[in-house]
Amino acid sequence: MEVKYLELLKILFEKNTWITAGSLSDSLNLSVRTIKSYIRELNTTYPGIIASSVKGYLINTEIGAQALKNKKSQIPQTARERAAYVIIRILKSKTPLSVYDLCEELFISHTTFRTVQERIKRQIEPFDLTLETSANLILIRGMEKNKRRLLSSFLYHESNENFVNFEAIKNVFMDIDIEFIKHTILEVLNEYHYFINDYSLNNLVLHFTIAIDRIQNHYTEGTFTEPEQHLLFHEYELSKKVIKRLEDYFQIVFSAGEIYEMTLLLISRATSLNYETITMDNLALFIGQDCIDLIHELINSISSYYYINLYEPEFFVRFALHIKNLLIRSQNNCFSKNPLTNNIKVSCPLIYDDAVVLSSIIKERTGISINEDEIAYIAFHIGSALEAQKELASRLSTIIYCPNYYNMGTRLYDTLNSRFNADLLIANIVTEESKLAKITKCDLIIATVPFNTLLPIPHIQVQPFLRESDIQTIYQKITEIKFSKKRETFTTYLKQIVIPDFFEHSTTPRSREDIIHYLCQRLYQQGYVHQNFESEVLERERMSSTGFQNFAIPHALKMNAIKTGMFIYVSSTPIDWNGVPVSLVILLCFNREERYIFNEIFEPLTMILTNGSNLKKLLSLPDYDSFIRFLSSSF
Repeated sequence: MEVKYLELLKILFEKNTWITAGSLSDSLNLSVRTIKSYIRELNTTYPGIIASSVKGYLINTEIGAQALKNKKSQIPQTARERAAYVIIRILKSKTPLSVYDLCEELFISHTTFRTVQERIKRQIEPFDLTLETSANLILIRGMEKNKRRLLSSFLYHESNENFVNFEAIKNVFMDIDIEFIKHTILEVLNEYHYFINDYSLNNLVLHFTIAIDRIQNHYTEGTFTEPEQHLLFHEYELSKKVIKRLEDYFQIVFSAGEIYEMTLLLISRATSLNYETITMDNLALFIGQDCIDLIHELINSISSYYYINLYEPEFFVRFALHIKNLLIRSQNNCFSKNPLTNNIKVSCPLIYDDAVVLSSIIKERTGISINEDEIAYIAFHIGSALEAQKELASRLSTIIYCPNYYNMGTRLYDTLNSRFNADLLIANIVTEESKLAKITKCDLIIATVPFNTLLPIPHIQVQPFLRESDIQTIYQKITEIKFSKKRETFTTYLKQIVIPDFFEHSTTPRSREDIIHYLCQRLYQQGYVHQNFESEVLERERMSSTGFQNFAIPHALKMNAIKTGMFIYVSSTPIDWNGVPVSLVILLCFNREERYIFNEIFEPLTMILTNGSNLKKLLSLPDYDSFIRFLSSSF
């Protein structure tokens, strides 16, 4: 199956309901005509895979799953696919490859191949590798260790959802028993009482598989230098036991340097610590006081910037152990891949941004630069802690109105508290309607009798002994009120920080750096930011791009603007934002005393913009008023 069909099928699978060609067009950034063409081609190849009607298109999940399962490799079509194909071909070949042969395999001209070469050079440069051509022969030159890192990286990016599963590894290394490698690792780790999660296990299997494949093909000579770091005896023995079983099974020999490399991978991805035996009192014994001090600084920084309190003991312990392991991984250059990085950036932008702030502090204190995958793991920890806090903070202040008849109000209180404890904070029980008029701070009134006067506060009437229909009514009202409060807050802050002068349509082509410079200057001229604001925005971009799907939200790491503001820039010519075409740029600046606004604005704004239909509509709006009005109505 051709790559161009995969995203279309993915959306149809996720929706699993009728979806229009227009919606598919917005989601995939393709014309409706192209969408219809793809569906026609898919139905020709796989009859009945996609049904069509006036309601749109619906996938036959059984046929679709079979089609994906049986998909066959195709000739690479895009520049990215061709570069990946050539890189893997070169790495798996014992001799330089002929440019002419590669052109024939790819069905492209020599001119097109030169474009592929330039892309390959850019992709392998971060791995300290170079592409060399001589007499129409091509090869990648560099250390064997770096070639393995490159191969590992490509497997991650070429796999669905940036996640290397066992099937993906099997497809590349069909002659290697992947299941045996997996079971061997798990058995030995279990013998030594080490723990490992699924993501890290897949990562280990991938690295061992690549090593076995390279050794089988004699790519070992002079490739590793043993680091100076001392390994504990049981860690080295654990690794030796895994490797000995693999050597016997695959009839190969790991060099001393390779054994050391595999040991570092094992100890940086598995842990012998049992989380249940570690507490706040004994934590320093496991990770050291320096790491404890760093954790305090990280948590204090989040609290200072975002009003988020993360001093909950269970979170503190787990987060501290994670940061300690992160520091160990960084010392050995063994960062972990995260299969959900892109999803976290899009679906949890505020939490991800918190993680970016923490990673910048880690870099300042330790000199360690953390990549996007590790930032996403930090976001996991922050997100889990926030869930409990959000439940408490989002509870609605509630008054029970119930005439005092045989303690009926108290019984109703007990029932509501047991059923809705996560959503309602019951402040009082009122027995006289006249007292309701004096209540000013309340989100909801639940009454057991009808009201005789109109109340400005949301209210519902239920039976004294709650029926199932009453339960559903209360749930519905809670959802309605919470949504209304969030929408009102978002709209209020939006109008507060966006002024007409900070809205601009442009037809002038500009680069990402030009746009950032221009917008920062506009904010500086209006007295919103200091002169060094631009360098702070660029620093944030270097840590992790703020570009999403056709839009970008650049901002500084620290909230030290003079005034809080938001500049909206719409470009008729897409801007190359670190490889992502962007037509809408929203530059944010926040004053420290108004940092609470960031929490209320950033995430809902991103959620609105990630909807393809919303973004398409926004790009077509001509002025400030219509733009703000549509954002408010889209919450």
